[in-house]
Amino acid sequence: MRTLVFTRPSRRLKESIEQAERSNFNVIAAPSLDIIHGKKDQYLDIEKRLVDGLYKMAIFSSSTAVEECFTEWEDKFASLFSGVDVVAIGPKTRSSLLSHGIETSLMPSEYTSSGLVSCMGRYENEKVLIVHSDKGSPVLKNGLIDLGFSVDELIAYSLESHKGDVDDIRKAVVSGVVDVFAFTSKMSVKSFADAMEMPLKQVFSNAVVAAIGEPTKTELEDRGIHVNIIPMRATFDELLKSITEYFDKNSGDF
Repeated sequence: MRTLVFTRPSRRLKESIEQAERSNFNVIAAPSLDIIHGKKDQYLDIEKRLVDGLYKMAIFSSSTAVEECFTEWEDKFASLFSGVDVVAIGPKTRSSLLSHGIETSLMPSEYTSSGLVSCMGRYENEKVLIVHSDKGSPVLKNGLIDLGFSVDELIAYSLESHKGDVDDIRKAVVSGVVDVFAFTSKMSVKSFADAMEMPLKQVFSNAVVAAIGEPTKTELEDRGIHVNIIPMRATFDELLKSITEYFDKNSGDF
């Protein structure tokens, strides 16, 4: 059984560990980020704009953005978006929207900001609301503006580095038992690097590295870390599948 190390937002950690264990990994994990609910005054401002019918389209960049909106608006959530074409960046986000009674009109085949921008050329230039975190990629907003859309943003939540305990990960690295590290965001890379308090070349010297998408891969490579695995689609499930396939294909090399 391969030993997989990852960090995840504290709210996602338990389900991610269970998912990885079902994929037959020995898991060592720690929280990387804390999710902080967005500002009340911005939610109120966007609510007024939705009631006034200002937006023709709304884009949700994550299932967390959906959950935070429901936390804020509760039973009003679905009705606020009833007259809006709602876009989900990926299947988990779409499922979360559907669970709250919100149908989606578009989901890109590539679950990234750039993948979404590439789908938007078919639409007329409209007033668009992007619902995301304070660490949302500028690729989506800038890409939509370049296409002629007028863009507003709702910062549904912010992400802060978790000051959690990574002793188990550090011990596993020193013992040389880690087979693969997996990273699911740029910020998780930064949080992990700060928390480990070890030279990164030492941390990754005996393991392969997986990144969920190109921005995360770039963050690792900018720190001098070679990325071995990147899934075709940017979901945690696809990341686990890609890691399994990598080891199956390269089993003779380990």
